[in-house]
Amino acid sequence: MPNYYVENADKWKALANIDYFTHFVKAWIPFNAWYRNSYPLLDNDAEIINKIKTESNRLKNRLISLIEGPDEDNESRKFRSYLSDLHYQLERTYLDCVDGHISFLNLVVDKNSETREEFKYRNFTYRVEIDPGNRKKIKATILDSSSVERYSITQDNGYNFSEIESDGAYGRLSAEVKTKLKSCYMEVNPRKPVSLLAGETDECIKVGSYRFMNDPNLIARSVITVIYNLRNSLFHGQIVPDKETQKVYEPAYHILSMLVEGLG
Repeated sequence: MPNYYVENADKWKALANIDYFTHFVKAWIPFNAWYRNSYPLLDNDAEIINKIKTESNRLKNRLISLIEGPDEDNESRKFRSYLSDLHYQLERTYLDCVDGHISFLNLVVDKNSETREEFKYRNFTYRVEIDPGNRKKIKATILDSSSVERYSITQDNGYNFSEIESDGAYGRLSAEVKTKLKSCYMEVNPRKPVSLLAGETDECIKVGSYRFMNDPNLIARSVITVIYNLRNSLFHGQIVPDKETQKVYEPAYHILSMLVEGLG
C-alpha cells in the first residue's frame, strides 16, 4: 500500500524549494526594460551593459553606494553579504562563459586598451606590440643589449599565444626566456582578466570574510559583468540546472533584485 504521507511530504518539499533560476529571470526583466529605455540608440545587450559599466547611471551609482556603505546601513550590509556568498558559490561551482570560469578571481571586466608592452631583464629587452591600424597584427620581439633581434615573430590572426608556442624558434628558447616573453605578451591581452581579491598588505573593502580591492568602481563593474555572464549562461542553456547551480543563482538573484529596486 502506498505511503501517502511520505509521497505528499516529498511533493510539498519540492514545492517549498525556491526556484532561483526563475526568480533571477523575473528580476532581469525589469532591469532589461530599464536599460532598453535608458539606452534606446544602442543595438544590443552587450553594448548597453558596457555603457552601464563605464558611465555614471542610477544602477551603477546605487551599486557603488551599497559597496561603500557603512556596516550600520542594513542594505549595504545585506548587499555585501550576498556578494560574499556569490563569490563563495562561484568558486565551488564551475560555471562557463565566453571567457571561461565565471569568477571574481579571474574576470574580464573591460577591454584592455594597452597595445604595447616592453621591459628589460638581464640585458635583454622583451617587446610586444599590437598594430594600432590592424589589431590582428601582433609582433613579439626579444632584443639583446646591442638592440639586435634574437627572436621575433609577427602574427596576422590576432591574439593567440599558442601560435607562438608552436613556433620552432620559440621552442629553442630557454625556459626562463619563454616565461618572460609570455609575461610580456599577456600584458597586451585584449581580454586581460583581473582579480578582485586584495593581498594581505593591500588596502581593502571587507566583503563578508573576503578582502576585495579598495576600488568600488572596479567592484561595481565586476558585479555587473558577473551578473550579465550568469544571465547569458542561463538564457543560452549553458548551465546544469541542479542544486549546486541554484546556490549560485540565489545570491545573484538577491543582488540583482536589490539593484532593480533602486531603479524606481
